[in-house]
Amino acid sequence: MSEPTGIVLSVAAVAAVALSVAYAYVRKGSMTLSLVVSNVAVFVLCIFSTARPGMYTITSPVVQNLGFRPEYLLPENFLSAYTLVTSAFLHADPIHLVMNMLVMALVALPFEERVGRSRLLAVYLVTGALAPLLHSAFNWGGATLLIGASGAIFGILGAFAVLYPNDRIVMPVIFIFMRVPVYAGALIFAALETVYAISMPQGNTSHFAHLGGFIAGVLLAVVLRKTGIAASGRTGVGKTAAAAAGGRVAEPDYEKLLVLAKTDPQKEMVKKMRDADVADVRDAWMEHFVSSLECPNCKRFLSHDTQKGRLICGCGYEMFYRK
Repeated sequence: MSEPTGIVLSVAAVAAVALSVAYAYVRKGSMTLSLVVSNVAVFVLCIFSTARPGMYTITSPVVQNLGFRPEYLLPENFLSAYTLVTSAFLHADPIHLVMNMLVMALVALPFEERVGRSRLLAVYLVTGALAPLLHSAFNWGGATLLIGASGAIFGILGAFAVLYPNDRIVMPVIFIFMRVPVYAGALIFAALETVYAISMPQGNTSHFAHLGGFIAGVLLAVVLRKTGIAASGRTGVGKTAAAAAGGRVAEPDYEKLLVLAKTDPQKEMVKKMRDADVADVRDAWMEHFVSSLECPNCKRFLSHDTQKGRLICGCGYEMFYRK
């Protein structure tokens, strides 16, 4: 394939990503879905532009032009540093793509429900771009090609763990899908990647890039938290309901909460809320209660707007629970 054709295809790949992201904004759709569509579209483009027929994309000019190499950080190659971002939309083969998109859906969808599409996109792009830097620090000037959304996904997980550590999401833990607190899943994945990075530094997978994305996500979340992003979250990292409202707020309507309480432990939490004499203690039980709930309509986890006293879900469900 000629070089001009490869450049045209690379531009087309970038355009596909831009259009998919723009569609999420225009149609007010899911940014997670748009990112998945972007990755799939670019993969298809790569498959049909490979030098040899097959399901591996490494010989595609799109991968060669948009993939990142540590040597691009050298002064003489710095014009190619844009690949820090574009490499996060490339994948080597179908398994690489499917596994990354599966984990991204599990992690990014609930994260987007809490922080919104713009912040999700920012975390994906920033951590995806910073992830290869840790790999590059240990492989300075190297020519090894780095591609994949893994660094960005680890970045989202790191940010999620800082902003909403106690929220429970479904994650693949040791080949079993389990509903675990975000902080627990993050610690497990971070520990595994650390072990892999130390024990298999020369493998085909850049575990240092995964760790780089995770660290970047944690640091970015610290910045986001200072902006008050988690003030209406479900985990106690933001303000209490009273503080968020600037003073005393009405107590919850416990009868409404009991309707949502399906299990004995949940009913016990409502009872403890009702018996609490201190507002902060009541708020703490409320956060614990909300973290255990599922949306009555779609069975996803609910988000908690403490300022307005409401429970909300991305499917459109909404319930105001104060008297």
